[in-house]
Amino acid sequence: MKTSNHYTAKFLKKDELLSFNRREKAVIALIDPEDDPVEDARSQGSWNKAINGKPSPDELVDMLEDLVSRQSKRPLEYMPDEPGDDLQAWMLDIAGVPWWAQAIGIDAVKLRSWQNGRGKKIDADVREAVHDWYARLIKAAQETEDLTKLGDAGNSKDDFLKWARRRIEDGQEITPELLERMTCAMLTYPEIIDWQHPKCGYDGVLDGAHERSYFDQYVIWFQEWLDAARANDWEGVQSSFPPDDVWEYEKVVDKQWSGAFDDPHELNHDLYLKHYKARMVIAWDRDRPGYAPKSWEVIEVEGRAPTEREKRGWDEGTKFFWAELRELRRQDRDAYYGR
Repeated sequence: MKTSNHYTAKFLKKDELLSFNRREKAVIALIDPEDDPVEDARSQGSWNKAINGKPSPDELVDMLEDLVSRQSKRPLEYMPDEPGDDLQAWMLDIAGVPWWAQAIGIDAVKLRSWQNGRGKKIDADVREAVHDWYARLIKAAQETEDLTKLGDAGNSKDDFLKWARRRIEDGQEITPELLERMTCAMLTYPEIIDWQHPKCGYDGVLDGAHERSYFDQYVIWFQEWLDAARANDWEGVQSSFPPDDVWEYEKVVDKQWSGAFDDPHELNHDLYLKHYKARMVIAWDRDRPGYAPKSWEVIEVEGRAPTEREKRGWDEGTKFFWAELRELRRQDRDAYYGR
């Protein structure tokens, strides 16, 4: 007897998602890696249904929509490496011949012949066209991220003033035009980059922000905050430079590892309750701004040199945490639907 489908959530952005990722399997690899220890309804077939807009579990649709959002705003993380020596294999790993023919403007028949080891006459043309395409893709991704960061800086007065002070400390200007651009980026949502025809995700959407009734008010607020901060010599606004010009320092800490009671997956038998010393390097992070650990090295365990296992330190087992969480959610869904 065929069971009914109780799911109602639908993913409606397949075209946008595949314009960036080219293939469904590329999407699945990003959000459901092969080493996922949980075997549940999130099979490849379930992902395919979700990607194609079929009624699916909320969890799958939420993850797909989150991926579109991340790739739209922060595309640099997902860019391919530069073209390698084996250009044919590099290209096919990204997409098939018909896709590339459109992307680089070379006849598909000629390009397929070149891919098959023939058509040497166009080798130089293909390589030049691919490198030009790659440069445009990276440029589009960088411009998109830069505008996303600019828009994020306008999300609050505190964020804005920290951004403004750092920019001035870097010897850069804050012009009225830049404040307008910040407002545009803050009030708009970028389109996901179409890899076949790459351009900045904000192209074509920034102008619409000017039509919003509250656009001018944001620009006025930014300028007023900036003028007041300058007049008060940036009092209360943290500098992006470290106190006393100390960019980095070291310290040794004495610690004790936990025991079996804090190791549900039994990943750390060799470390239980041992005392150890570790050398930390603390570095100033201008993006936060503040000090943050840069490196951590176990240098002594129980008064002796550490073993290789001890040097690796405590394994938190994060992937198991998320696996267990997904399993609990699956059980809750099954209980709700009586499966």
